[in-house]
Amino acid sequence: LLLPVAAAVLYARLGAPALPDQPFAEGRKAKPEPQIDMAQALTRLGAHLKQHPEDLTGWLLQARAELGLGRYEAAAEAYAHAARLSGRRPQILADWGEAQVLAAGGTVTPAAREAFKDAANDPENAPRSRYYLALAEMQHGNLEAALEGWVALAREAPQDAAWLPLVRRRIAEARAALAPDPAALATATPEARAAMIRGMVERLAARLAQQPEDADGWTRLGRSYTVLNEPEKAREAYAHALKLRPDDRALQETYAAAAAAAEKGAK
Repeated sequence: LLLPVAAAVLYARLGAPALPDQPFAEGRKAKPEPQIDMAQALTRLGAHLKQHPEDLTGWLLQARAELGLGRYEAAAEAYAHAARLSGRRPQILADWGEAQVLAAGGTVTPAAREAFKDAANDPENAPRSRYYLALAEMQHGNLEAALEGWVALAREAPQDAAWLPLVRRRIAEARAALAPDPAALATATPEARAAMIRGMVERLAARLAQQPEDADGWTRLGRSYTVLNEPEKAREAYAHALKLRPDDRALQETYAAAAAAAEKGAK
């Protein structure tokens, strides 16, 4: 009896949960401050779901409501229930993945990546999933793979697609990171060129602070600091990588060389 009351309020506020959301998470804004009727509806819906945990429609309503209120972790949890109950329906998987990205502050988590991989097999949900899969590649430092994914997506996109400008912006970012403007490089001072390179390294370091389990990323960061002649930072980066791959013989040798260079530089 409680569900229809909650549903009526939620549909009035958010629209039907089956309707498509904004294409991608970027630019999505939380709704204005929640009003009392919304809070009451969510309370009733939550009580209903405790009694009827197999209610797919109820979980979808809760997920959409939490998403609209900017409570992304709660939305992701509700979508997880809905994904299971729906038999991993592609649209729900894509919604679940996007909610996880929002909850993680823009990071494509491993669980979100798996959801997008499954949703990408469905033509209707493929563009959103492919966008996030490419974003995951970029966040792992695989700029070439990210660029390839976004270029293919833009090539196949309808010219009036609402999400196409976002994809084009990502393409420009990836190209700039991979190969700064030759004209700019030619005219830049050595200090400016170093600043461009350092910016890329700093972005990688920032990403690893959020995703410290990426051994390949730490290894790339170690190499980057070696090129920048910062042996102590290189040693620290390789140390992180070695903790994740303690049996990697090549990495052991690289770390030893970095540690020796850091000790030499300290003298």
